[in-house]
Amino acid sequence: MEKAAHSLQGDVVLTYFYNSKDEYADAAKQVLAVTARRNAHLRVRSLDLDTEFTAARDYGVKLYNTVVVEAQGRRAQVENIVDLRQMAYAIERVLQQRTQMVCFMTVYDIETAARGCEIRRDAAIGKTFSRM
Repeated sequence: MEKAAHSLQGDVVLTYFYNSKDEYADAAKQVLAVTARRNAHLRVRSLDLDTEFTAARDYGVKLYNTVVVEAQGRRAQVENIVDLRQMAYAIERVLQQRTQMVCFMTVYDIETAARGCEIRRDAAIGKTFSRM
């Protein structure tokens, strides 16, 4: 987490909805606070999900130990974590410059799979064009 926070060049807001009864969540909250004090571009808000349910509702958070990372108009949400590495990965995902697109394809026989299909970018808007 320290490495990811140290490499920040722009402002990042990390909101952590923790479970106050979870000692691992409390430890993660403390490390996040120290990391934020050391890095001017990282702003951390730690909120107890049981007492800050209005803020949780505004973010769409329903599970304990959920991290919401916001930067550059983008947002990532990771649920049920106390692992600082996963929080650092969420920061990296939000700061990623290009948006990754994943296409899934169903193939009904081996021959079609062997020939392969080319899926055009139009699949992003719900239309699939394939060439065999």
